[in-house]
Amino acid sequence: MHHISYILAVYVKKHYNFAIEIGSIGCSKNKMWLCVIEFKRGNFKSRYIRVGFKRVMAAAVPHYTLPSAKYFRTTLLPELYDAVSAAVTSVLDTAQHISFTTDGWTTAQCTDSLLSLTSHWIDESWQQQSAVIAACRIRGSHTAANLGTLLQENLTKWHVSRNRVHVFLRDNAKNMANALCDAGLPSVPCFAHTLQLCVKRGLSSQRAITDAVSVCRALVGHFSHSTLAKDELEKLQATVPNTPCHALIQDVQTRWNSTYLMLQRLLEQRKPLVLYAAEHDVTMPSANQVNHASHLLTYKLHL
Repeated sequence: MHHISYILAVYVKKHYNFAIEIGSIGCSKNKMWLCVIEFKRGNFKSRYIRVGFKRVMAAAVPHYTLPSAKYFRTTLLPELYDAVSAAVTSVLDTAQHISFTTDGWTTAQCTDSLLSLTSHWIDESWQQQSAVIAACRIRGSHTAANLGTLLQENLTKWHVSRNRVHVFLRDNAKNMANALCDAGLPSVPCFAHTLQLCVKRGLSSQRAITDAVSVCRALVGHFSHSTLAKDELEKLQATVPNTPCHALIQDVQTRWNSTYLMLQRLLEQRKPLVLYAAEHDVTMPSANQVNHASHLLTYKLHL
């Protein structure tokens, strides 16, 4: 009972800056355990403070009132944002020159298109520093004029004058390149992204290679979408000597290195996969396609 009370006291002190004495937690052992069990069984995906947690706190600290969800949303988070923004602005003001990385992106949690902006600079102690200063919604079309206006608005918001901008690092999208050019902001394309485009174009020019990669991608997808298939493959891996029990890797088509890792892992797990394919209706890469994958990996190592 004592250790539960101690945990609750530490939690309240850490998150709400409210000190309580362990001896002042007045509730029976059975009531406390019932509240804790209810809290643990609560809906962890709830938007609001769970009923179980409220009852734990009511039993542990009856005289303490939990802040409402509205308080966090309308008071605490805005205050925290203002405090952090002020601190970041103060630090940015000390930097003589600042470089930026920027890109447009989306996420499964939000249907809006977002523009990220990250600042990078060297402080007075010659230490590299960085701060994400924007992840703002892109309203309207993603034209060069629209993106340029959004970028300039963020520079103004953070008190960064143009003469302090060293360079923007961007992808190879024409709208982003034109946006920075029209705004009079120096920029260079990302080397990794440029290399990715070169490799992707080289691979796509060879039909045999694209077919081999497509078959491998579909094979990995079979195990990614089936827990039963994944479990059975793990059992087969344990029966094959000198074969590590590694999970397959699903590649991302916009990242060549992920395709490389996918092919590498498939070749490593070829024997367990052959055993699995003998009992299930899955398409394995042909001998020629395996040779193509092996040549790709060898070529990458020589690079």
